[in-house]
Amino acid sequence: MRKLLFALLFLLLGGFLATTNPDDDAFAEWIRERVEARLQDETGDGTLGRILTDMGASVVSGIASRAAERENWLLFSVYTIDLGADGRPDDEWRVLGLGGRFWQIATPEAVR
Repeated sequence: MRKLLFALLFLLLGGFLATTNPDDDAFAEWIRERVEARLQDETGDGTLGRILTDMGASVVSGIASRAAERENWLLFSVYTIDLGADGRPDDEWRVLGLGGRFWQIATPEAVR
């Protein structure tokens, strides 16, 4: 009975993770929100700041989401953006998408 319960819980967890594995659209939205928050801090809450924030967030998130490579592992995804486009890991942003959320797991050495 215990093995059956464990197997059932394992299947439920796997099903939950598979259905909440974030897709490319969710990743693009996550980038846009992060860029928007950063630009808002830099430009302020005035009219010009909001205009620059909206434009900048759209441009940067569009470029970043198109440049990102997704590794889909069914239960989670890993997104990699190679800033240097040379395949060296010291120029890469890596983001884990799991359970409908994103976590940054690596940043370029220049940013650290």
